[in-house]
Amino acid sequence: MTCDPVTVSDETPQQSAGTVLAGEPDRAEPATWEERVAALWERAEELHEEEVLAAVEELAAERPAGDPLALFERAGAHDFAGRDAEAAPLYRAALDAGLAGELRAQALVQLAASLRAVGRPADALDVLGSEGPGPEVLDPGAADDAGDDGFAAASEGIAALCLADLGRDREGLVRALLALARHAGPYGPALEAYGAELRQAGAEEVDGP
Repeated sequence: MTCDPVTVSDETPQQSAGTVLAGEPDRAEPATWEERVAALWERAEELHEEEVLAAVEELAAERPAGDPLALFERAGAHDFAGRDAEAAPLYRAALDAGLAGELRAQALVQLAASLRAVGRPADALDVLGSEGPGPEVLDPGAADDAGDDGFAAASEGIAALCLADLGRDREGLVRALLALARHAGPYGPALEAYGAELRQAGAEEVDGP
């Protein structure tokens, strides 16, 4: 997928990626591409959004065309700048290009959040339901917390918000309760039971007497 390059405002002083990453004069520039990306994000809050976008575009240009890591970082930079409409297709392109592992889980969650932000909650639900970060997304009570890194909880929170956006508040509440139950210790079974009761009550309302 080809995306238009970022247009940088003339009003924002621009620095090269090397200058942005170096930060202080006595700070050595990281060696590998991944290290330079990580160093940029460590300093992102200190920089203007346009500087982050420009630096990420410069770094992404070093990778082959269609590289999933470069696409993911470009998506993240647009996300950081609040440009959800531009971030969503870049996340999608990164996933289609074969982004794997933890970054794939992160991209799925962030794609769903971007789609919801631009008024597409149904599409966001499709993203979370079709794949999601792992089995815990499809069955929030099925997986333990090991290796979760918050992606399952984040995905369920976004899903609950999307359901509310679509007028399906009860379903959203159930989904949120089941996600919370995994982190509620001895109160988890009770929350799961409350969620099951709400789900059953909703089904009975739909089916009628």
